[in-house]
Amino acid sequence: MPKPVLNDWVKFKNDYVQHEDFQPENTAALVAFRRELTEKLYEAGARIVLGSDAPQFFNVPGFSIHYELEMMVNTGLSPYEVLVTGTKNAADYFGTPEEFGTVQQGRRADLILLNANPLEDITNVQNRAGVMVRGLWYPEEKIGQKLKEIEERNN
Repeated sequence: MPKPVLNDWVKFKNDYVQHEDFQPENTAALVAFRRELTEKLYEAGARIVLGSDAPQFFNVPGFSIHYELEMMVNTGLSPYEVLVTGTKNAADYFGTPEEFGTVQQGRRADLILLNANPLEDITNVQNRAGVMVRGLWYPEEKIGQKLKEIEERNN
């Protein structure tokens, strides 16, 4: 993240924990409540869509999605059900299920090739061989180089 954004997050967090009514034990209660809420919504048939838009300190887009995946598995969803929240459910939400969200002929070629099975362990989503975006292949080595460039630019 750019230094000004990171500095703002640090300042906000430091100010937040200094409030006289700050109660750190409530953080654990909030996490437990969010897990229970996710579980109950899913059990009731709510369509859950994966996203990293929840207001949290140091919520870095892209990277934070991995915490979201784990949180949903810890809530009780199977790894398969969690993967559907970021694929088919996302396409349904945007009203474009015929464009992406499932692997079928004629759909947009947006895929992640993994080195390990995420159905066995959802954290395997982080073990990429590469990514295909609209039919263009980006090997993990190239992704790593780009991330390193971004990191160096923002340090």
